[in-house]
Amino acid sequence: MKTSARVQTCGKLYLAGEYAVLTAGQPAIIKAIPIYMTGEIQAASAYRLTSDMFNHSANLEPDPDYALIQETVGVMNTYLLTLGCQLQPFSLKICGKMEKDGKKFGIGSSGSVVILTLKAMAALYAVSYTHLTLPTTPY
Repeated sequence: MKTSARVQTCGKLYLAGEYAVLTAGQPAIIKAIPIYMTGEIQAASAYRLTSDMFNHSANLEPDPDYALIQETVGVMNTYLLTLGCQLQPFSLKICGKMEKDGKKFGIGSSGSVVILTLKAMAALYAVSYTHLTLPTTPY
């Protein structure tokens, strides 16, 4: 296990089929957008999640602002256990609001934050992955 890591992920834009994810088997055309979120993760004595989207941090106790990140951490922790990893609390700082020049675009920040959290945890635990097991772009 590493002591720290820094990862990035970009946004995505549906060019066609925006609601395809709601119906199985429906196609969509998606483009990665070069506006990035950054995650800085380091081993810690307790879980601490921070994001520049909110004015507070969280741990793994339910927090509606951090629910998506907390759920992602929980799922990844379960996966890490199946790999035989010994879980270690960490601090994860997420920066990037998927905006440019203060202008917010609808480019998938929820998908990006999930991928960013997974990539950060994989980097911290030195778990390798491919584009099939963990996309390098949000979708």
